[in-house]
Amino acid sequence: MPRHRPRVAEGLALLRLSHVGKRFALPGQDAHFTALHDLNLEVHAGQTLAIVGESGSGKSTALRIALGLEKPSSGSVEFAGIDVTSHSWRAFRPLRRRIQLVQQNPFAALDPRFTVFDSIVEPLVAFGLLKGQALERRARELITQVQLPVQFLDRLPKELSGGQRQRVAIARALALEPEVLLLDEPVSALDVSVQAQVLALLDELQRELGMAYVLVSHDLAVVASMADQVLVLRRGQVVEQGPAVQVLSQPGSSYTRELIAAIPGYSRSVLPVAV
Repeated sequence: MPRHRPRVAEGLALLRLSHVGKRFALPGQDAHFTALHDLNLEVHAGQTLAIVGESGSGKSTALRIALGLEKPSSGSVEFAGIDVTSHSWRAFRPLRRRIQLVQQNPFAALDPRFTVFDSIVEPLVAFGLLKGQALERRARELITQVQLPVQFLDRLPKELSGGQRQRVAIARALALEPEVLLLDEPVSALDVSVQAQVLALLDELQRELGMAYVLVSHDLAVVASMADQVLVLRRGQVVEQGPAVQVLSQPGSSYTRELIAAIPGYSRSVLPVAV
């Protein structure tokens, strides 16, 4: 499928959130809940930025703002140098081809009535990009890219394992050839034995396609295996941010040290070492 998009200038961040804050009004009260406070982040092509923290830390809110599903209460959002902070849903839609989401639960992500083929090509149909034999060829390319047999295109989600469903969800996210992939706890719903396989696939796809990843996870073992940069959130505030090697091997925050110590089978030998 030909790319009809401007090239991102060398060194320009694909996604940048600057001083982003998000407040939600509390129902029936003259008060607000602050989900994010002064969040700054950026991610470049071929790079993985991990956002980590416990439940309620603001990770999902940050993803929804990056995806244009929520408007920040303060600050700005840029995609490939374009300020999209005030973009309406209609104005943001052309950029939707360039930033895609892989959800946490592969069982909920796929419509049970759709075949794998229908699920994978849904974005292409929605944007009116391909049809007929070209659509079928693209579906075969995508299913092969996520290392599943072409015969799976005729199956329903209920006929697939959790790991296979997540591969289908990844294939669908790749259909529009995005430059940024948002990964919302992409392996947390999978068996441990399958997690490593899906993470290896994501690593291979990034090296092959040069995409930027924003990985949301509470699992620092997953983060250690994937991330170039790490941002640690606690109750909507950034408590630590920097290169993964530095944050994970020499954490400056007691909260980060607590998260690292909570890794199952924790050992410093499994974490990167700063040099």
